[in-house]
Amino acid sequence: MNEQAGQQELRDLIERERLVALVDHYLTTLDEPSSFDEDWARSLFTEDVRLEHEIAVLEGVEEVAAAHRLVMDRWSAPSTSAPTIALSSMANTPI
Repeated sequence: MNEQAGQQELRDLIERERLVALVDHYLTTLDEPSSFDEDWARSLFTEDVRLEHEIAVLEGVEEVAAAHRLVMDRWSAPSTSAPTIALSSMANTPI
């Protein structure tokens, strides 16, 4: 492997680790007490966030925050085990 290819592989691994850390942080916040307000959303997403779910497309931190408040208000004890398992299975998938 030449030096340039090695550097690219290192950059790819660093980017992957950053994405895994961000998703982990997001999932962790779902189990923590929160108001799921715009400040919460901004701590995870950029202003121009666009989340596509099976039932809705959310655009912007305000919509993301509002949707999370709506869903989380309906859950008395959220569990992130299923998304964590899905994320774990993604760990071996190339970006």
